[in-house]
Amino acid sequence: MAISNEEALENLIKQRAQLEEQIVNIQNTYTKILGAIEVLEQLVEEAPQRSFDQGGEVPTDFGEEATLSGE
Repeated sequence: MAISNEEALENLIKQRAQLEEQIVNIQNTYTKILGAIEVLEQLVEEAPQRSFDQGGEVPTDFGEEATLSGE
């Protein structure tokens, strides 16, 4: 059974609204990713660090030991 033009139009309008919502969500995600990339690029440029498996030292001195009782 074929659907009427009115039903087809209604379905397409609903699909358009869903697509527009998805586009907005994707744009927001894209913007967040761009921001994260910028921040990480700045961190990498400002303070390049050696990873532990490339010969970097593992920190072992964490200061005084904290106690649960607050002593």
